[in-house]
Amino acid sequence: MTAPSRPGNGRLVHLDVLRGIAVLLVLVHHVPVPPVLSVLDIPINVVHAMGWAGVDLFFVLSGFLVGGLLLKEHRRDGKLDARRFITRRMFKIWPSYFAFLACYFTAMALVGPGGASPWERLEAAFSRLWPALVHLQNYLDSAREIGWLWSLGVEEHFYLVLPFAIPFLFPGATSPARQLSNALLVLTGVVLLGVAARSLAAWRNPDGGPWDLIFPSHLRFDSLFVGVVIAYVAQRHGAVLERAWRWRPLLAAACAAGVLLTWRHHHQAQMFFYPVGLTLVCGAAAAAVVWAHLASLRPDAGRWAKALAALGARSYSIYVWHGYFANPLANRVTRVLGVDQSQGQPAAYLHTVIYVAAPVLLGCVMYELVEMPAMRLRNKMFPSRLEAGTSARG
Repeated sequence: MTAPSRPGNGRLVHLDVLRGIAVLLVLVHHVPVPPVLSVLDIPINVVHAMGWAGVDLFFVLSGFLVGGLLLKEHRRDGKLDARRFITRRMFKIWPSYFAFLACYFTAMALVGPGGASPWERLEAAFSRLWPALVHLQNYLDSAREIGWLWSLGVEEHFYLVLPFAIPFLFPGATSPARQLSNALLVLTGVVLLGVAARSLAAWRNPDGGPWDLIFPSHLRFDSLFVGVVIAYVAQRHGAVLERAWRWRPLLAAACAAGVLLTWRHHHQAQMFFYPVGLTLVCGAAAAAVVWAHLASLRPDAGRWAKALAALGARSYSIYVWHGYFANPLANRVTRVLGVDQSQGQPAAYLHTVIYVAAPVLLGCVMYELVEMPAMRLRNKMFPSRLEAGTSARG
């Protein structure tokens, strides 16, 4: 096997490419798009409709990378230092997250509801903010205005549980055949529990919204656990996973099937989509992660891949900062340039590019100002005990 494709910073290129694709999907999904005016407008509307699945891609990829680190530590030491792991996660997640919340609170307090007193503006800002401060933004719809942060709540809850779950779900002192069968058993159990939990939620609340059926952590843990299982198989049975490289067209077909499923993401389809469809989309994301992992074991990475990988390396900051502050920036640019998406197909594409470029620019700036200094401090105070170049998100 040839050396994995890594840039100078030791990150695995194709896994960062997947991050770049995921964040672009989310950004386009949140762009206001015009009605279909011609057949040339269809690509914008397709990506806009299915872009929400970028979050599922983030979930599976995060489970693969961060869970993979815990699996390596458990395999090497026979135990896990949960406190150290959670501390390192805090240094990764919290600086950008709380910096954004501080800026949001300040902006809301200064330019809150018109005619409100300063105290009323502070009260309104805090009522919207407090669920995110205690990581309940994915359960309480009072955080609707910063609703895109729901996925971070899911990940925070998951990584509080995972260090304690791994020793029970993935025991180390077993035969290779037992390890593989155990991984398949865990995968089957996780998938069935996910479908059952979402089926029960949809049955009990058929008219529920996202905070009832999509955002709660206990309904989405299965996507992250699927990523952990892929990491387990990759570490313990890499040769088994390597065989999938010969079936790349099937991996691509699985991803395409997931894309088609996202087209029907509407409440009227919830009795099918929420319980089962989310699991199938998770399967499509898992196929993409397997492809990216196997591609990273090969030395070739083109110019476009490296550009997407650079975007992917900054995807967390872009995701955190892309809402609330980026749209006013994009609005101003479109007004200065006189871009009106109703003017036709060229203007519609330019409008989309501006609304994607604005959060990318803002996120890259905050990556340098907030995320990277925090990561350098983390690596100085709590250096990784694993070998360099694991390309982990955490």
